[in-house]
Amino acid sequence: MTDALGLWSVALAGFGAALGLFFGIALLMQRSAQNANDFLAAFCACFALLMMGDAWLIASQPRSGHWGGNALDAVFLLLPPLFYFYVATLISSVRPRLHTLLLSLLPAALCAVWFAVQLALSNKVQVDADQGQSEFMPTAYTVVFVLLAVAQLLGYCSAAFRLVSTHAKNVENSYSSLQKVNLHWVQSLIWGASAAALFWILGIVVQHPLLAMVNSALPAVMILSLGILAQRQSPVHMPLNVASMGDQVTDPMTSASAVSAKYAKSGLTEQRMQTLADQLTQFMATDKAYLEGDLTLGDLADRVGVPQHQISQVLNQHLACSFFEYINRLRVEEAKRCLKDPTFSSQTVLEVGLGAGFNSKAAFNAAFKRFTGTTPSDYRRQAL
Repeated sequence: MTDALGLWSVALAGFGAALGLFFGIALLMQRSAQNANDFLAAFCACFALLMMGDAWLIASQPRSGHWGGNALDAVFLLLPPLFYFYVATLISSVRPRLHTLLLSLLPAALCAVWFAVQLALSNKVQVDADQGQSEFMPTAYTVVFVLLAVAQLLGYCSAAFRLVSTHAKNVENSYSSLQKVNLHWVQSLIWGASAAALFWILGIVVQHPLLAMVNSALPAVMILSLGILAQRQSPVHMPLNVASMGDQVTDPMTSASAVSAKYAKSGLTEQRMQTLADQLTQFMATDKAYLEGDLTLGDLADRVGVPQHQISQVLNQHLACSFFEYINRLRVEEAKRCLKDPTFSSQTVLEVGLGAGFNSKAAFNAAFKRFTGTTPSDYRRQAL
C-alpha cells in the first residue's frame, strides 16, 4: 500500500508541477490584467518548483531530513507575498514599490542564506539509511521555518482577504453588475490554499505516505482552480477619481454625519445635489440606461455629462445608496412592471429579468428579493 501511495504521490506532484508551468506561461502571454498576472505567473513558477522538488523527495528514499527537503524552503516563503501582490495589483492596477517588494522577499532570502551557510559548513550529509534521519539541518531551523511559514500564511492571506472584502464593498459604487468584479472566488481560494499550505507544513513535521499523497493532491487541485479562474479574470480596479473621494457603500449602519464628513470639502451644496438628482432621474426615465447589463458609473457619467465623483456623492450622500443599489432598484421596478403586465405573460421570469438589465438568474432573484421581500415567480403569481 505504501508503494502505491508513493507512486500516486509522485504522479500528483508531477501533475501539479506541469499545471504550474502551463498556467505560468499562459498568464505571461495574457495581456489582460498583465501587471497582476506577472505576480501570479511568478507564483505558478515557484509552485512548479515546489511540486517538482516534492516529487523528487517522494521518489528518493529516505526523505526525512534529506537536504533536498530544505533546498526549496525559501521558494515556499515566496508564495504568500506573490499571491498577495497579485490580488492587490488586480484591484488597484498599481505595482507595489520596490522597497515593499524587497521587504517581502527578506524572509525567503534569510532562509536561503541560512541553508547556504549550513550547506557550506557541512562536511557531508549524514543520513542514516535505516532510520531515515539526518543531521544536515539543525532542529532549530525547522522550528523557525515552520513558525515563519505559518506567520506569512496567516499574515498575507488575511491581508488579501481584507483587500477583497473592502473591494467587494467599493465596487458597488462603480458597477451595476458584480458577478465579474467582486472577486469572491479569490476569498474561496484563500481558504482552500491556506488549508493546503498548512497540510504541506504538517508534512514537514510528520512523515507519512498518506499525508504525502494529500500534500500532492491538494496543491494540484488549487493550482488548477487558480489557473482557470485567473485566466477568466480581468482587472477590476476602481476609477481613481471615485476612489480618491473615499466612497464606501452606504448602509443603514453608516451614520449620516459620517457620510457627510467624507464630502465636507467637495463643494457640492444640497441644492446642487438635488438638481443633479433630478437630472439623473429624468435621464433614467428617458434613456433607460439601467437596462444595459454592464452599465458602469463611468458610462453613466459620460452620458449624463456629470463628473463621476459628483454622481457618486449624490447617490451616497443625497440618495443614501450606492450606484449598484440605485441601478438595480430601477431594474427591479422595470421587472415588476413587466411581471404584472399581461403583455409579457408569454415571457418566462428569467426572460423578464434579463430584459430588465440583469445578467443572470441568480443576480435577478437576489436583487428582486432584496427590494421586494419576495421572489419574481411569487410576485408574478400574486400580480396576475
